Amino acid sequence: MKRSKEEEPDAVCVVGAVAFVLSLLEPDPTKRPSVRAALEERWINEGHREGHAQRASTPAPQNR
Repeated sequence: MKRSKEEEPDAVCVVGAVAFVLSLLEPDPTKRPSVRAALEERWINEGHREGHAQRASTPAPQNR
């Protein structure tokens, strides 16, 4: 099943998500972000909102 353009993740969002998850998976605890730092991460708080809000305002196609 192909995704429509509105359903495709924004490349910037995907890169930000991958970087965020990889930072949480850092094996060295001195390099891994704290819970507070992770929750304050720009990607969580700002980076993906614009694209998400834009997609959320677009009605989903009806499958019949």
